[in-house]
Amino acid sequence: MEKIKSNPRFVIAILMAVGVGLLISCTESNKSTDLPIVSEETVTVGQSEDTEQSAPAVDNKTVIGSTPEAGPVKVDSVETESEKTYTAVVRKGDNQTVIARQMLNEFLSDKSSSLTAEQRLYVETVIVDSLPRNDVIYVGTSISVASSVISSAVEASSKLTEAQLARWSAYL
Repeated sequence: MEKIKSNPRFVIAILMAVGVGLLISCTESNKSTDLPIVSEETVTVGQSEDTEQSAPAVDNKTVIGSTPEAGPVKVDSVETESEKTYTAVVRKGDNQTVIARQMLNEFLSDKSSSLTAEQRLYVETVIVDSLPRNDVIYVGTSISVASSVISSAVEASSKLTEAQLARWSAYL
């Protein structure tokens, strides 16, 4: 006990070791990914502006990522007076990126055009960023994205420089 009182470095070292141990313990216990099914809700993104923008015509066979265990996400496109909206219902195993990817695929098939892998990744990221910031999406939630959001992202992707495309390719 006398050694502890006379040596503050020893006390600090013990406190730091305990703190690191607690931090590691807390981090390990927070890695659980099993989340309960909570409720159904609808999330809609985009403005109702009539903006038709052309997308570049490139090969549509580029596939990024994997298809969820339940198969491809079913995306419905609904055209209202003001604009077209792409809607998908979240299934078990889906995430915002998988849904954005399928919405982009649907958009490109409607326009008979496609993008490079880097451009696709950029557009998917823009779509996900346009969604409300939720770390968790629940099964049964309906996610909608306006065609204008996807169209503007596709147009912006066609203006990416070679250096920007090279940076995006690092994530493929």
